[in-house]
Amino acid sequence: MDQPACTESCTCTTWRLLYAIAGIVFGFLLRNHGQVPGTLIGWRAVVVVNGLIVAERVPDVAAGAICVFPGRDTKLEFAKGMGPEQAQPQTEIQVNVRYIGFPGSQYRTFVIFCGLRQEWRITSEDVQ
Repeated sequence: MDQPACTESCTCTTWRLLYAIAGIVFGFLLRNHGQVPGTLIGWRAVVVVNGLIVAERVPDVAAGAICVFPGRDTKLEFAKGMGPEQAQPQTEIQVNVRYIGFPGSQYRTFVIFCGLRQEWRITSEDVQ
């Protein structure tokens, strides 16, 4: 993935997705390309299969305690339900991350991942 030209930005790459009969586990890596640490304001993920939302992670206050350091990957994940893993259908995952850098500066990264198992591609990415 190409690095964005903006020096105060973060990008996302998939880390893992486990699709179970009664649940889902999704994780991704968030990388800070800026010069200073950033602090998460919150992040949201929506998992879509065949046009239907099968799982959603809404932002929470606890995400604000996560610091994203320059040049490092930060693992973020959520789980909904549980059960034995099953064959995963074609899946779309929409991730929206909001964070702050210097006081008074807010940023957002929005990414859509599409794929199966470990074969993911980014179909949309917007870093602001």
